[in-house]
Amino acid sequence: MSCSIRSFGLRRAVPSRGLAVVLALGLAVAFSPRPVRAQECPIPTRTAILLVAFGTSVPEARQSFQNIEDKARAAFPGRELRWAYTSHILRKKLAAEGETLPTVEETLDTLAHNGYAQVAVQSLQVVPGEEFHKVVAAVNSRASRFDRVALGQPLMAGTDDLKRLAEVLPACIPAQRKPSETVLFMGHGTAHPAGVFYPALEYFLERSDTKMHVATVEGVPSLDDAVAVLKKAKARTVWLVPLMSVAGDHAVNDMAGSGDGSWVNVLARAGITAKPVLKGLGQCGPVSDLWIEHLGQALAALDQAERPKHVKKDN
Repeated sequence: MSCSIRSFGLRRAVPSRGLAVVLALGLAVAFSPRPVRAQECPIPTRTAILLVAFGTSVPEARQSFQNIEDKARAAFPGRELRWAYTSHILRKKLAAEGETLPTVEETLDTLAHNGYAQVAVQSLQVVPGEEFHKVVAAVNSRASRFDRVALGQPLMAGTDDLKRLAEVLPACIPAQRKPSETVLFMGHGTAHPAGVFYPALEYFLERSDTKMHVATVEGVPSLDDAVAVLKKAKARTVWLVPLMSVAGDHAVNDMAGSGDGSWVNVLARAGITAKPVLKGLGQCGPVSDLWIEHLGQALAALDQAERPKHVKKDN
């Protein structure tokens, strides 16, 4: 290509030798949302979409990915759409079973080789934590191969995202849930500062329904925190709903499994009946729509960079 870039960082997009890199991200991950375009660059004509997930080894859970792909194809017809996965452990495990999962770098290399000039990358992470920043690093490492790259926000990347997610999450709860019954959303959790999004989400959920709570597998609030809250509220029945893109290993085993440490059994020992829901957020239409909106924002950012405003002069 006649245009190239050496790198782009976490604080701002830096054009190098005429290339524009667009980052459609919120302040939560400290990216600049303003696209930059150099006049001497040719306008790219081929745009691809790259959906990036952690991955799952649970076949039934992949329905979440299929649902999101279907929505992306319907919303943005005619775009080339590819997938990439970030989990090294899952790639190794599935490779032993004869299934190959491409990395972000591999898929971007393929798109560049096939002549795509710009790419909108949409991460299916819930928060902008460690896994999301792996995606950022992978995109950084291949940005020089494209005229422009746009990176869409994860599900929760700012206050507006939190408010909207809190509004639509009730749609993921089975209709059989009675108003007197409690709901506990199971998030993955992270030691990354982005872990603050989980208690923040609970704050917004409780504003409309005081019987909705959030707990995480590897962060705060923890299951122990949630059990203390449930006991104090004298909860008797709790619906367990995954706060993850897929109902994968964490949902099947950590949440609904037969082991002593599963959430179902921990709650049972506390005198609480748990009703697990084995559907990921990707299977919940109103929530998956939020990821598609973020993808749309990334594509719009590319288009904005491609088509700079022309100032009309007064006669």
